[in-house]
Amino acid sequence: MSTSERIEEVSTSQQQPDQTNIEVPPPSEAIEVKAEHLNYLKKGVNLLLKQKDEEKYLLMLEKLIYLTMQYLGKNTKKQLSFDPSEEIITYVEKVNKKAVETFKEGKYQESAKVVSSVVELLTQKEIVKVYENPQKYYESKILAYNNLSCVYNAM
Repeated sequence: MSTSERIEEVSTSQQQPDQTNIEVPPPSEAIEVKAEHLNYLKKGVNLLLKQKDEEKYLLMLEKLIYLTMQYLGKNTKKQLSFDPSEEIITYVEKVNKKAVETFKEGKYQESAKVVSSVVELLTQKEIVKVYENPQKYYESKILAYNNLSCVYNAM
């Protein structure tokens, strides 16, 4: 067997099977988010807040907000044991505060990353379902974009 025949044999045996026929449901349809799941997640968020673990608290709160947006796309707030509007306002304020602190320390890249997460959240299509007060929503957007512009001007 020649070298070129061996190379062809090895490359043929290493080819991946065709995966184009595999259907993966969109994430929103893959798992149904229920009110009881969000209520338990909120309890976990509260526990992290009591433990004063700010980083884990903000990560868990962000997950709660994204899942709440998904839930509110199909349901009402009545079944939730918490006010999603208050959670988003708290999250945006705390993350913007963190972005300003890192900015003042001269950590511009980190500050940009932090404030970008807020901007990304606030540009989600379903976010308006979480905010009860449109004025608060626009105030949050203005604050986030202002912080983002300050960071980019400093870079």
